[in-house]
Amino acid sequence: MYLPLKRKHLFQLHAETSQQFPVTPCCQNMPFDQKLSVKEQVKEMLDGLPDTATYEDIQYHLFVRQKIERGLEELAEGKFVPEEEMEKLFDQWLSE
Repeated sequence: MYLPLKRKHLFQLHAETSQQFPVTPCCQNMPFDQKLSVKEQVKEMLDGLPDTATYEDIQYHLFVRQKIERGLEELAEGKFVPEEEMEKLFDQWLSE
């Protein structure tokens, strides 16, 4: 279950927490168009990467993309914790 976040917040959160792999412009502009096949979406993602991208960079961007897609699917299915409930959980965890 995920805290409901908007796409731009996912990228901001990732940018704030990731030091090894900063969010690149190609990652921020990834197509989330379900009309495109996965293969076409990956091609567009690859076209947005710099020519110096390594296999590790490509794997990382695919991993992030997959996690975002899974989160959006779960959000659409209602599998998330409302913000108010999440705040209560954080307060409870921090007070222990």
